[in-house]
Amino acid sequence: MKNIHRGFTLIELLIVIGIIAILASAIIIAINPGQQFAQARDATRQGHINSINKAILSYMISHYGDLSGLNLPSTPTEICGVINPSSNECDNLVDLTPLIEGGHLSAVPTDPSGGVLTNGTGYRIFTYGSDPAIHASNSETRTIQAGNWSFTDTRDGNTYKTVLIGDQLWMAENLKYLPSVVGSATGGTDPYYYVYGYQGTSVSEAKATDNYNNHGVLYNYPAAMISCPTGWHLPTDTQWNTLEQYVVSVINSSNTQYPCSTSEAGWRRCADDTGTDVGANGAGQALKQLGIGSGVGLGTDLVGFTGKLSGYRSTAPDFRYFGAYGVWWSSTPSSGNAWYRHLYSSYSTVRRYAYNRGLGLSVRCLRD
Repeated sequence: MKNIHRGFTLIELLIVIGIIAILASAIIIAINPGQQFAQARDATRQGHINSINKAILSYMISHYGDLSGLNLPSTPTEICGVINPSSNECDNLVDLTPLIEGGHLSAVPTDPSGGVLTNGTGYRIFTYGSDPAIHASNSETRTIQAGNWSFTDTRDGNTYKTVLIGDQLWMAENLKYLPSVVGSATGGTDPYYYVYGYQGTSVSEAKATDNYNNHGVLYNYPAAMISCPTGWHLPTDTQWNTLEQYVVSVINSSNTQYPCSTSEAGWRRCADDTGTDVGANGAGQALKQLGIGSGVGLGTDLVGFTGKLSGYRSTAPDFRYFGAYGVWWSSTPSSGNAWYRHLYSSYSTVRRYAYNRGLGLSVRCLRD
């Protein structure tokens, strides 16, 4: 008897695969519609600030590099969306009407969730160096920026990514300024600079290591206090807390929270209250580089801080906990110690603690 069974043709298989993909997408949206809609809004925001950035570049070309006609501020300021009819002005917001009048932009876009201020667009702009930088204030799932967001340290030529988090402009990388270097056995009250794992005194050799290039320099407190470039500074304990509180507000967890202020020390801060140091849905997870860490501590890089687990120099003295700890100085003293912030690979919380100024910790600089 002739076998009448046959397999699927290629076209039939492609049709089946297409149907499965559509059904899978529908299931994903049904499982977490809020996340999907947030990502869609963020895609719209990215498109908006890209269009503004292209319009400014077009304006720059037509004006031979001169942006003075746009009156762009030197500090992040919201772009005007609606001119106040009583004053016929933008009430101290940035007026981009010249871009429309010059045919560079058809209309100034407004954030899908509306402006932060009454007549604003939800997008902020300022001149960073000689070029404009634009930021989406209401981003929900990732940092959304366009334009020039890099800073070059004229002391050594190192260039750093930067990120606007709330109203603070942070370096998005650990500082690499290295005027001298010593091994972990050397310490004291003078400024000392370390590169994790390097035990020599040659700056050029230290700069050739992967740890220097990927994780920057470890500084004792005296060195940290003098190492940020002009126009930047070592953040205070309060400024670190401003960052933490902003991140917690972006996470917007509905669960019971640990406190997140400068009144508490230790691990149980800035995350869901789980009754343990680990926490959940916390600032410690959101501040880590995407994909590093584990469990509830797995990094999401929600606001673009991109914290790395770069270890530290202990007063034992040795180098410790590379890949497990990320620790950054604040400028705020506490008796003979100084406050710092500490991320742990598997924790979602952020530790606030004051300890020996001889530790070698990472540094993140904050713009003045």
